[in-house]
Amino acid sequence: MCTTLLDRSSGTTTELVENARPVSATELEEFVRAFGTIPPDAGMVVLSGSLPAGTPKTFYRDLIAQAKAPVVLDASGAELLEALPLKPLCVKPNREELSRTLGRELHSDDDLRAAMHEVCRLGAEWVLVSHGAEALWACDAERDFIFRPAKVSAVNPIGSGDCLAAGIAWGLTNGMKMLESIRTGIAAAADNASLLLPARLDPARVLRFKEAVSFKEVK
Repeated sequence: MCTTLLDRSSGTTTELVENARPVSATELEEFVRAFGTIPPDAGMVVLSGSLPAGTPKTFYRDLIAQAKAPVVLDASGAELLEALPLKPLCVKPNREELSRTLGRELHSDDDLRAAMHEVCRLGAEWVLVSHGAEALWACDAERDFIFRPAKVSAVNPIGSGDCLAAGIAWGLTNGMKMLESIRTGIAAAADNASLLLPARLDPARVLRFKEAVSFKEVK
């Protein structure tokens, strides 16, 4: 059970998240078997979220090993580090999660960029780091980019990170290159934040928000 409290006078959001119950070895085995039935023509796999108690830290790594399509991975900590040698197409921690994953503070943009490239060296093809409504950073092994999101009147930001990952996957499966797919993901996150209920996205509205998302390469 997740409950979101919105304080309209201050614009603050508080999320109360009940921990999920532990999962059994049998349940995990059933999930892995179901995952293995994904059709080979699937265009993209999105793996997202914290693992419930009782799940091995290698779980995402093991799923990527049998995935038949490129993977967008939204995870952090040990789950992310374990998965990186399998070379996911894109990983998407936020700034706080990246700091915790690597065990050090990221005080400056230079600190952030160094941390992102460390994750690339460990195996990720692309690394995206979000920080709420602020600029989003992205890099591959050779280039760094900064994206400026569309300005929206935020109502409820819950679920925006998931919408970002989904928007990127949607863009890639519809023939967009990575940078355009990231713009689409940022627009999906903005659309989500503008709504009361999470993930009620409108494709036409997302594409309008995308036009306001700018980016540039940072040397």
